Amino acid sequence: GIRDIGVTGVQTCALPIFLHQLAPEADKTPGSVVYEIGSPGDYRSSDDSSERKRTTVGSRRPAANPLKESNTRASGRATQLTSARRKALQIGSMSHHLLEQCFWNEITPAEARDHLKAHFSRESSLHEEVADLVCAAFSKSDIKDIFDETRTRERLGCESGDELTVEVEVPILTRIGESDFHGVIDRMVLRKSGDQIIGAELVDFKTDGQATGASELLEKYRDQMEKYRLAVHKGWGIPVDCIDLKLVHLNSGTFSSMDISSH
Repeated sequence: GIRDIGVTGVQTCALPIFLHQLAPEADKTPGSVVYEIGSPGDYRSSDDSSERKRTTVGSRRPAANPLKESNTRASGRATQLTSARRKALQIGSMSHHLLEQCFWNEITPAEARDHLKAHFSRESSLHEEVADLVCAAFSKSDIKDIFDETRTRERLGCESGDELTVEVEVPILTRIGESDFHGVIDRMVLRKSGDQIIGAELVDFKTDGQATGASELLEKYRDQMEKYRLAVHKGWGIPVDCIDLKLVHLNSGTFSSMDISSH
């Protein structure tokens, strides 16, 4: 096991947590030595290890879920990470990053490549493929409608004085039934009338090379999207029937809506 760790004046954000768990009672001032087992006096020059005291001071570990409650993720169960799966995840992550840059605008191929080069330099072999995927999607009318403010106002039934606010990558953590649910909403457009938020459009982007259109993915992601709707209902106080759900399939440039009747 680890016997000692030199503590310098420079600490990463994880180091204090690590030291607290490893040796909560130890002196953690810069330049000191942290002992996982025993104390400084136990470490003499003698080779007789049997003389050392074996008192464990870092045995406590945080419980991930102390109440043993059910906890669900939007991503569902884990999947074996094959090379093909890893590539698909990279493409999805990079595509989402590009879409985060878009509020009421499209992204050009040059802008897409620049963003990918700046933020995903290690995946340079995928830059062209991802830029082409996202920019090609913007050439389709469905995707244009998602990022068109006028069309969005029409979908949400806005009146002339209503305001729209776009938020991207919105983290969600809520209690649904007996389970905790956490996920990230890719794009959320809030409709505000006066001082009150009265409607929302939640958009989830999917990159799926096997599907031919968004409609094929509705059943697969219906539960996830409905939980997003309930989470926003609880968090923002918006009536459930005023929260629209849109599932976007980037590969085909199409989207499908999930009506409230699908509950």
